[in-house]
Amino acid sequence: MRKRWILSFSVLAIFIFFGIVGYISLPNYFFKVGMSYYKKGNYQEAYNHIKKSLLIDSNNTEFRYYYVLSLAKLKPSYDVQKEMFEFANDDKKDSAHLTAGIQVNLWRNNLIQLYGANYIDKAPLNSDIIRWNPKTFPLKVYISSKGTNTYPEYYSTEVVRAFSQWTASSGFVSFKIADKEANSQIVVHYKNSPATSCEGANCKYIVAHTDPVIKGGLLKKMIITIYDRDANGSFFSDKELYSTVLHEIGHALGIMGHSYSTDDLMYMSNQVNSDSNRLFIKHRSAFQYISLKDISTLKLLYNIVPTISNTHISEFNTKNLIYAPIMLGTAKEMSSQHLKEAQAYVEQAPNLPAGYIDMAIAYDELGQFDKALDAFQKAYNLAKENNDKFIVMYNISVMYLNNNKPESALNYAKQAQKIDDNEDIQELLGNIDHALNTKTKPFWMNKKTK
Repeated sequence: MRKRWILSFSVLAIFIFFGIVGYISLPNYFFKVGMSYYKKGNYQEAYNHIKKSLLIDSNNTEFRYYYVLSLAKLKPSYDVQKEMFEFANDDKKDSAHLTAGIQVNLWRNNLIQLYGANYIDKAPLNSDIIRWNPKTFPLKVYISSKGTNTYPEYYSTEVVRAFSQWTASSGFVSFKIADKEANSQIVVHYKNSPATSCEGANCKYIVAHTDPVIKGGLLKKMIITIYDRDANGSFFSDKELYSTVLHEIGHALGIMGHSYSTDDLMYMSNQVNSDSNRLFIKHRSAFQYISLKDISTLKLLYNIVPTISNTHISEFNTKNLIYAPIMLGTAKEMSSQHLKEAQAYVEQAPNLPAGYIDMAIAYDELGQFDKALDAFQKAYNLAKENNDKFIVMYNISVMYLNNNKPESALNYAKQAQKIDDNEDIQELLGNIDHALNTKTKPFWMNKKTK
């Protein structure tokens, strides 16, 4: 029996030895086969085999380098772009990392040449790309009739004309006027003008804003709110109203930020009254008002895989679409852009809470908790409507929850619940309760924006 046991152990040891030797030599074998395919110009098989080498030895600099070279030779599908971007932003700092960075920049430059000059970096909301699924076009638009008898007749006609102009200029978006708000994707309504911030003859005053309604990770609606009068209490002219709505439709289509050029429709100053007698610096014809950069940005946006849409992302054919970070950079870079946008908004409209809410969310994404809390507090102090107050309390609660402080999160969630006991707050309270019971770090939740 002892001899049999020794023999069995010896056989097992031999198997283990050759198994270890085989495992050690296996990545070199796959790499050798992969390089053979690479030299023959069969880059897909080269990629497939070198990938197996990396699965066993992920830190081998030679494997990594030729893997990136093989990846660069493939058609830049969504998955290929994503993988290349990950190599370009890892912490290895080797030749593969540098080569991947060069390739990502090349793709980015090629896309800019293909779509033309644009400001796509201004399109995200927080770190999210929000846009409609073109398969659901035409988008149904509901124009509120509440109180329309007190407004000039052109208040309705100019809104419809603005939607028609986006269809004509873009060549691919389309709309249909709906008779019921419940069945619509875009809602346009008027609201009493807010207080202005004036120094002498100069007034800072937002005339409209657009807010996404997101539930369950899906884009349900875009709500365009137009203040009914200018800083002097007068009705907007037909040109002023048309230009304002045209700008807001750009937001409703997914360009959530603003251009940095005065030549573009989505330039922020087109929203802001900096003169007591005029809303806009200049008026242009309907055809010229939507610039080439506006259209280039929109077309590029609709070729990027969104993070939030009106259908699940699984319903998109992502293969030939663009991986967002290729054009926009990392989440941190996007949050930094978002912060700059929010700061500019606050400068233009210091008496409205929306800018401070966006600023707070950006600070939180950048890990600057105290600054985020301070910005939320400023937003709450400026909030005059319950909806704004709810958003602030809700977001502070989410921020505490994401920082693994469920007790504080519960306190703010209850304050939000007193304002509006809706489905969102019930879901948040459920997540807080789970965190309190399990004492585990909760998953990330989407914040709400104004």
